[in-house]
Amino acid sequence: MALKKSEKRMLIILAGVVAVAGIFKLIDKPKNVKPVPAINQNHPIQTPGQVLPPQTQVQSANANSSKKIVKFKKYDSWGRDPFTIVKPPPPPKKIPPMKIDVVLKGIFWEAGKAYVLIDDYVLSEGEEEGGIKVEKIEGKNVICRKGGRQFTLQWRETS
Repeated sequence: MALKKSEKRMLIILAGVVAVAGIFKLIDKPKNVKPVPAINQNHPIQTPGQVLPPQTQVQSANANSSKKIVKFKKYDSWGRDPFTIVKPPPPPKKIPPMKIDVVLKGIFWEAGKAYVLIDDYVLSEGEEEGGIKVEKIEGKNVICRKGGRQFTLQWRETS
């Protein structure tokens, strides 16, 4: 039985596809990989300082499951498996704005040392009174701290 010209072409194409698939199968096949025996679920897969072989197969904890976890050593430097879905970290918690209920009534200097009048307290740099600590006095600005938060008071002259 003689094959038609179109059938011969189909056989040649099919043979080429099978050859290419076989070559890729040989190239992709890992060499000298031994499966690791099933491990206890409480036992960690990798402990610090332990070196895993290039490819390690770990059987799942459920014996009925045919799913296997495969770890590749080349991804260890990445810190995670690049093919797993990772949830983004939660956004940082916003600190609610602090209500500053203090009034800067004045800034004055005496003998080269700066003082501020905040509410009814006269304070210099580094002093604390009524939960308010004066950290720095700079011209018309006073940097203060209250409840672990830093804020700046500005002197504004009224007309």
